[in-house]
Amino acid sequence: MYQGYKDTIIAISTPPGIGAISIVRLSGSLSHHIVKKIFKAKKDPIYPRVATFGRVTDNGQPIDDVIVIFYKAPHSYTGEDMVEINCHGNPYIANRIIELCTKNGARLAEPGEFTKRAFLNGKLELTQAEAVADLINSLTKISNETSLKILEGKLGNKLENIKKKLIDLISLIEIELDFQEENIETISRKELLKKISETKREIERLTESYEYGKIAQHGITVAIVGPPNSGKSTLLNSFLKKERAITSPIPGTTRDYIEESISIKGYLLKLIDTAGIRQTHDDIEKAGIEQSYKIANSSDTVLFVVDITNPGDIRFAIEEKNIKIDNVIFVLNKTDKVKKDKICDIEKFFNGKTYALISAKTGKGVHELGVKIIESIETKKKPQADIIITNQRHYKELKNARKSLKSALRLIKDNMPAELISSELRFCLEHIDRITGKTTSDDILNNIFSKFCIGK
Repeated sequence: MYQGYKDTIIAISTPPGIGAISIVRLSGSLSHHIVKKIFKAKKDPIYPRVATFGRVTDNGQPIDDVIVIFYKAPHSYTGEDMVEINCHGNPYIANRIIELCTKNGARLAEPGEFTKRAFLNGKLELTQAEAVADLINSLTKISNETSLKILEGKLGNKLENIKKKLIDLISLIEIELDFQEENIETISRKELLKKISETKREIERLTESYEYGKIAQHGITVAIVGPPNSGKSTLLNSFLKKERAITSPIPGTTRDYIEESISIKGYLLKLIDTAGIRQTHDDIEKAGIEQSYKIANSSDTVLFVVDITNPGDIRFAIEEKNIKIDNVIFVLNKTDKVKKDKICDIEKFFNGKTYALISAKTGKGVHELGVKIIESIETKKKPQADIIITNQRHYKELKNARKSLKSALRLIKDNMPAELISSELRFCLEHIDRITGKTTSDDILNNIFSKFCIGK
């Protein structure tokens, strides 16, 4: 067990407010001792991993009937002695229990301190600890699944496998250096080049997954743009199935953006309704239009809404040059107002482009548009790899690890000394160890765990 913690911490680990139960969690060497002072079992004494019913009292005055579960170190989440007190879900009761425990030797936990202790006690490696926070914050099926895979240790296992390969290569190089005078070659330069290239490709597959990982964890940003009165705000309302944005026949009603989120096929979609794009002399409207372009070009997907009853809108959409076309889905709106043969003629203008036919007013085609957004993202960004990188810190360290391997390959091709090659491989190892927490500084650890909720 990690010996740095001598104190016992306490916090409520359930969400604030009134509910069926609240869980007060203690961790540290005094956990069992403190609880015995304030808790009297109805029947049996407190055994490890057994739910014990009884009453919490303060100087003989009853506070609540509770269930206590004791986890004996090292068989607990933190690796220390832990106790969970399940009381009725009333903030007053939970806070009274905390007050009693702090009087008897516990202190209030800092954000993420339980998981930090789990990491320092070897119960979790750092990527798993970070996945705990991601899992708590996951809002959709996809973000939940990606976080669970990391929590299960799949990323850690992959990195350990890469690390083992690097250590084997370094060992072979070091043996060769130790016996230079005997001219012993433990691995040929050709074989070394091959092995490092393979490892570099493994790391690249992880870094390439990050673009999709960001989307899986944080959602798909979808900018809704187009000329005034094309139906952008109506489309937002149709997605949400409620009146969120004001709609009006007067052009330029939306001057600032509106952001709302929905879930489709397990993904979080962050919909941003923007100001209508057109030529204008109004300075305030101009600012809104500039913002619309900025949002469009920084979004994962752009829905360019076109009023197909308006030939000017169609021409404007085709000629638009200020938005990156790669991420655009042209939304041909108001199909309820146009005959089928006319729609077929309009579709010809968008041959070779990604488009969808909808009526934002009636809702026809809107769900299918949402599915098309998902399919477009998955086609462009979803990797084949089972392990997805979702954490920016991991991504940066992997990029640096790849850079070191790239330098090692260049040194081999230039027939440079083995010491330099070994040094670059060691740099690569350092970056991997920073991801898993083997060599991570206290400042970085404190920053990571400070983002957790209290009680986790």
